[in-house]
Amino acid sequence: MCLNTLRRPSKYRDMPRGSIVRLIKWTIPRRFYETLALLRRRSLVPEFTVEGKFISSDLGAKLEHTSVTSAQVELLLEAVRESNELGGPIIEIGSFRGVTTRSLALVAGLHREVVAVDPYLGEGGHEKDFCLFRQHTSNLRNVRHIRAASDQAFRIWNGAPISLVFIDAMHEYLHALYDFEAWGSLVQPGGFVAFHDVDLFSGVNFLCQHILASRPEWRPWAYAPNIAIFERRVVS
Repeated sequence: MCLNTLRRPSKYRDMPRGSIVRLIKWTIPRRFYETLALLRRRSLVPEFTVEGKFISSDLGAKLEHTSVTSAQVELLLEAVRESNELGGPIIEIGSFRGVTTRSLALVAGLHREVVAVDPYLGEGGHEKDFCLFRQHTSNLRNVRHIRAASDQAFRIWNGAPISLVFIDAMHEYLHALYDFEAWGSLVQPGGFVAFHDVDLFSGVNFLCQHILASRPEWRPWAYAPNIAIFERRVVS
C-alpha cells in the first residue's frame, strides 16, 4: 500500500464529531471494518503452526503494570536477539507503563535505541501511566520517548530503517493497519513486526489474517496466545 494514500487516523478522527468529512472518511469506514473484523475473527494458530519458528500454547504469568504476559515478553525478546545484527532502532507503538519498554531496552543493549511512541492523552489514568513509564525507563540511556500519536510520530521520523516494531496501541483495524503499513515499511529484511492482543481484539486479528493471506514478504515467525510476530523475508 502506498503511504501517500494510507488513511492517517488522527487526520480525520480528531475532526469535530459533527463534521461530514469525519463521518465519511473516518466514522463509516471504521464501523464497517470493525464489523467485518468481528464477523471474520478466527484462530491464527494453523498458519503459524505450519511456518512459524516459535509456537507456544503457554499464556504465561501475569506481570505487574502491563497486560503483556511473561510468555509474550519472552517471544518479543527472542525477536530482539534475532535482529541484533541489523542494529536498527526498536519502535514500540503504545508503551503504557513502560514495562515492555524496559524489557526491550535491557536486552537490546546500548547500541540499539528503543523508541517508545505514546501520546498519553485522554481522561482517566493517563498521567499516572506516564509517571510509571518514566519510573520504569528513566535510568535507561537507550530509551527515547516520543509523546505523540503513532501517525504524528511517523510524520516526524527521519526515515531511518528499523529492526523491530511492537504494535500495542489502538486495537481497531484502521489504527493497526496504519501502524503496520507505516512503521512496517521501515523494517529491514530479517527484522520483525509484532502484534499484541491478536486473540482479544478482532481488528488486530483481522489485520494478521490480511498479512498472512496477501503479504508474502512477511512470514509468520512466532505465536503465543495473544501475540503474533512476523519476520520480513530476506530476498536473496
